[in-house]
Amino acid sequence: MSRTASPAVSRSVPPAAYRTVAYRGHTFTVPADWQVVDLTADPAACVRFDRHAVYLGTPGERQDCPARATGRTESLWVRPATAERAAVTEDRTARLFHATASAEGIAVT
Repeated sequence: MSRTASPAVSRSVPPAAYRTVAYRGHTFTVPADWQVVDLTADPAACVRFDRHAVYLGTPGERQDCPARATGRTESLWVRPATAERAAVTEDRTARLFHATASAEGIAVT
């Protein structure tokens, strides 16, 4: 009696689609379906951490934010920084990370 092994079934998951976003000489790789918001072009845009998005720049003084935005998910806010030294902070409760690269002139939240 002979046994024939059945071929292994390959269940490969296609890699997620990513894209590169550039800001002030730096590049960031983010999921392709994330919205990219240029805050210089749209200063009234609301920097929100309840949706997948990349925010570039500094928002205007009057952000058009919804009254009941709730929740938190992954997002990036990249903006100019004038810090004299590099720093990284983490708030594990809020799941918030902030990095400032002084020589690079940017901050990322």
